Amino acid sequence: MVRDWEAAFDPSAAARATVLRTAVVLDRDAAVLSRLTGPARLGAGGHLGTGEQWFSWIHAADWLRIARAALGLVPSAGEAAVELPDGVVNATSPQPVQNRELMAHIREFVGVPVGIPAPAGLLRAAAGVLRTNPDLALDSVRAVPGVLKDAGFEFRYPQLAAAFREMAA
Repeated sequence: MVRDWEAAFDPSAAARATVLRTAVVLDRDAAVLSRLTGPARLGAGGHLGTGEQWFSWIHAADWLRIARAALGLVPSAGEAAVELPDGVVNATSPQPVQNRELMAHIREFVGVPVGIPAPAGLLRAAAGVLRTNPDLALDSVRAVPGVLKDAGFEFRYPQLAAAFREMAA
């Protein structure tokens, strides 16, 4: 689906032709955070499926800075200017995590020390009730921001622990 969307992009209709492939954006007010923390608050914050699947993410503050750079906008005061090339840019943290680590951070965030794991079959069966696609939790995506690294972009929140600390503040 992503490749079809990117193929539909017409760079001739834009002043800049940078396409952002965005990971899950984490912010204390994001709906995805409440979807992740809700079950954990109830004790269901164990790993999903095998727990080995990769999860690519990015903190909202870093995503906004990347989007500004992609649009060619002047960075905020005290920020270094980054020029992104035309083409696809992975807007992801440089440190994706496995689901086990993600869920450990979520449990810490909500103050619940342990969580019951959810086997893949259970997630697939509950998908209709939860109105979600279980593949979002069970598929493995380990995207890294190579173009951003080459462009000299510096992340404020490269590690998931720091991102959760900021969201808890």
